[in-house]
Amino acid sequence: MHHMLPSNKNMPYNPWFIRYKKALFISATTIIFFSAAASYFVQPKKTPDLASAEKVSDRLALRAEDHVAGNREAPITIIEYSSVECDSCKKLHTVFKEILRAHPAEIAWVFRHSPQTTHPKSFREAEALECAWEQGGDDAFFHYLDQLFQTTRSDNSIDLALLPHIAGDIGLNTELFATCLEDRRFIKRVNQDLYTGEALGVTVKPHLFILTPRDTISLSSYQSYAAIEALITGLSQKP
Repeated sequence: MHHMLPSNKNMPYNPWFIRYKKALFISATTIIFFSAAASYFVQPKKTPDLASAEKVSDRLALRAEDHVAGNREAPITIIEYSSVECDSCKKLHTVFKEILRAHPAEIAWVFRHSPQTTHPKSFREAEALECAWEQGGDDAFFHYLDQLFQTTRSDNSIDLALLPHIAGDIGLNTELFATCLEDRRFIKRVNQDLYTGEALGVTVKPHLFILTPRDTISLSSYQSYAAIEALITGLSQKP
């Protein structure tokens, strides 16, 4: 014989029924608690350090769209987060060219955009670099970067009207270049680099990540030729 629980409607006060409902509630709560606890302890979880390391590794992995000078297959990769309107970045660019001349086969030097909100013209210059790449690949990208660093005082005072003229100076089509800038077609690409850098903790520009299959070295701010050369030599000699 089944006992039907009384309906709530028009139900007289019944201490037994209240105790029965409380017992049901406590039992259900207990089951849920222990089920959740069992689930927590049984399911494997990555440690925060491991998960964080994997994210860093993904963000530092060489991407197809990365701009690379030197040997893309080199044993040492240097990723530079930089802004054209950063005076220390301008100084590092001279070092970068000297390092590549000394180690053309050993180094892949990667330039990633990290424009500054304090120097808003740096965003347009970053887009201009991408417009140069669109016409001539990485060779045009780095040639344009050379000319841009020579033109700007890296203090946000550059006349942006000069950007297409610089493109013409290195043999690019100025009309196509100007259209590319007007369309803002590479703003997402620039922001992708910026946000990836921020996720990696880049705050001071320039910022370098020196990578080998075994090591990751993070260096903030300007680095001298001697300092980078010493690191490259040390990494090359590691077994």
